[in-house]
Amino acid sequence: MPETSDPEIANLNFIQINPFIWLFTPPSSTIPAISSHPTTVLLCQWMGASSNSRALHNAYREHHANYPSARIVVIRSALEWFTSTRLSIRQSQLKPALDIIEDDPTGENKKILAHVFSNGGGVAFHDICSLYKERFSLRLPVKALVLDSVPGNPTVREAWNAMKVGLPRGVAAYAASVIIWMTIGTLWIWTRVMRRAMLIDEMRAGLLNFDIMERDARRLYVFGEKDEIVGWEGINLEAEKAICAGVVVVKWKNETDPHVQYMIKNPERYWEAVKDLWRSTEVHNRISAH
Repeated sequence: MPETSDPEIANLNFIQINPFIWLFTPPSSTIPAISSHPTTVLLCQWMGASSNSRALHNAYREHHANYPSARIVVIRSALEWFTSTRLSIRQSQLKPALDIIEDDPTGENKKILAHVFSNGGGVAFHDICSLYKERFSLRLPVKALVLDSVPGNPTVREAWNAMKVGLPRGVAAYAASVIIWMTIGTLWIWTRVMRRAMLIDEMRAGLLNFDIMERDARRLYVFGEKDEIVGWEGINLEAEKAICAGVVVVKWKNETDPHVQYMIKNPERYWEAVKDLWRSTEVHNRISAH
C-alpha cells in the first residue's frame, strides 16, 4: 500500500490502510522494544480534523518521541457518521483496525495507550472496542485512556459548532449549512420527541460499559471552560461517573483554551500529564505482580 502524502505524518512513513485508518510501524532494526512502553498508540481524531492540523502533527511526533518502539494507529472520524452513515457501514470502515491491533509484534503482551479527541474520536473508539469484543470475546487491551474534550452531552449550539468545522467556503457553505441544520433538527426530534438514543449518547454510555471497556485502564479527562463545541460540565459529569464505577481518573480542567487545543497551548503540562498517566499503569502492574 502507498505511503500517505499527508504532510504532518509523511516523515513517520504512515501507511494508509483505508480512508479512515493509517498505521505507523517503527523500524524494529533501529528501535528495540521497550517493555515499559505501550506497544500501540491508538489515536482517534476529532470529526473533520484537517490533514494539516498542527495539533495532530504535534500529537504524532510527541507519541513517537515518548514511545519510540510503539506503533501508532490513527483513526479518522467523518461528519457523515453523524448524518447519514449506517452503523454497519461505519463499523465495516473500522474493522481493519482489529487486524492491526491483533498483529502486535509482542504477541499476547499487547498494551495500548488510547488517545481520543472529541465526540467524533469517541464514537470511533467505542466502535473499535465493541468490534474487538464481538470478534475476540475479549476487551480491547487498553492500559491508559486519554479523553480530550470527550465525552460530551451536546446542546444544539454545540452540535452546530462541531458540524460546521471544515465547511466549504462560498455558496457551497450555505447549502452545507442547510443540510447540517436539517440534520440537527432531525436529531432533536429523534432524541427529544421519539426518545431514541443518539450516536453520542450510545458512545457516552459505552465508555462506562465494562463489558467492552477495561475498568483497570487509567483515564485522563481533559476539558475546558472555553470549549464551545463540547461543554466541560458534561465531561466532568462523565468523569465523576467513572470514578464512582471504580476507575482511576485524573481530571484536568483548562480555563483558557478552545476545543482540542490544550496540547498546543500548554504542551509541557499536557504531555507530562499523558506520560504520568502511562507511568501510573506501570506502577500498578508492578504492585499487582507482587
